[in-house]
Amino acid sequence: MTDTKKNLFTFTIIAAAIVLLLGLTTLPVSVAKADGEIFDLMTPAIVKFYEKDFNPNCPVTSISAQKREILMKKLNASSNKLDALIIIKDVTELNGKQVSLEKLNAMPVKDLLVYAKESFEKYVNSQPKEKQEKIISDFKKLGFSFKDFLKKFATI
Repeated sequence: MTDTKKNLFTFTIIAAAIVLLLGLTTLPVSVAKADGEIFDLMTPAIVKFYEKDFNPNCPVTSISAQKREILMKKLNASSNKLDALIIIKDVTELNGKQVSLEKLNAMPVKDLLVYAKESFEKYVNSQPKEKQEKIISDFKKLGFSFKDFLKKFATI
């Protein structure tokens, strides 16, 4: 496997991990604290990375505070979950498809993981090799640890 394919695979796993976070809000109230810890992994650095390398129109940070509040209430989602949903919706649109935040929010975790993985892979694979390499390089700079995610997930 080439380095580019290995890096794309790693990126896809992280994208899938972010999506996995979305399904955790359906857990009982007794695990709400653990849910919050999982969504803490959706950091401003991840949003900044996405908006820099995928969509400079800033789909997350361009939303007004008032609109964010409305969406969070409507979806019963935390700020971090909303960010993840917006990113998945946006990458879908970059691929030429439409999907609503409500539809993404309602997907079972397994379906959402598959959907996000396919969407990110499709987008990255459609880019010139130089852009693929830049995405992967910038992603590595985040220092996101999949092992840390698994440790937090295992405590739920």
